Amino acid sequence: MSHLFISSFILGLVVGIIGSLFLKKLKVYNIGRVAESALIILFAYLSYILTESLHLSPIIALLFNGIFNSHYSFYNLSFQAREESSILSRVLSGLAEAFIFTYLGLTAIHYFSIAFSWSFMIFELITVVCGRFISVF
Repeated sequence: MSHLFISSFILGLVVGIIGSLFLKKLKVYNIGRVAESALIILFAYLSYILTESLHLSPIIALLFNGIFNSHYSFYNLSFQAREESSILSRVLSGLAEAFIFTYLGLTAIHYFSIAFSWSFMIFELITVVCGRFISVF
């Protein structure tokens, strides 16, 4: 378990460092705000693909890659790319959140017809509400 965490953490961190240095060196060429925003997403996707191909945890790698990118890569972007990448991440997180809640709702309806456990439903509801509370505040 710890091997999986440490390896995924290191891989996400290394890809974050490489992406940050790449954006820092690329800043002098003024490649454009869309390309800069796309590079942030591509380096995050690179960490996902690498950890998935090595049978590690992509979620852990993405978490630490995102933390590193928010602290270092974000400030290597131009002002316009910072604004656009912030907007893009808010839109994508809103879409992902809507998908998750829709999926949980459809799953709950499906469980009503097959097998129903009140303890599981209450636990799931509490988990979702706590997660939502933490993400908002």
